[in-house]
Amino acid sequence: MSIDKEEVLMANHTAATLILKKAPYYYLILLTVMGTIRSLIHMFASDSGAMSIARIPIEGEAGVNLVAIIGQWGASQLVVAMMGLAVVLRYRQLVSFMLGIQLMELALRLGVGFLKPLMVAAPPPGVYGTWILLPITALFWVWSLRSPHPG
Repeated sequence: MSIDKEEVLMANHTAATLILKKAPYYYLILLTVMGTIRSLIHMFASDSGAMSIARIPIEGEAGVNLVAIIGQWGASQLVVAMMGLAVVLRYRQLVSFMLGIQLMELALRLGVGFLKPLMVAAPPPGVYGTWILLPITALFWVWSLRSPHPG
């Protein structure tokens, strides 16, 4: 019994097609992991990441309030990450919906950043991350709408 070249090519094509169909699902896993880590830093770092990561001054009473607000924002981020985890682990048919939620969050964050810009010497890493993730997330969202859900 021999395997001919056509059978090997067919098997490779089938495997590649399966991976491509699941790409939005794998991207959602990546976003969920990143969101979980980011939220936990905001919630549990002593400065909520404000000074240590974003280089936002936190001196005085206003700084204490800023750290508290960023920590509370981390809790909201954790809710979105846990929704992503539920989709990844149990409700895979909602991958497109969850990527749409992520896309809206990124777009709204950019919009609010334009309306209320930070007054800092250099933008925090999250600003650059948002600009990078927005088009990538849009691409994977559209991709997920065109593919059957990865069951």
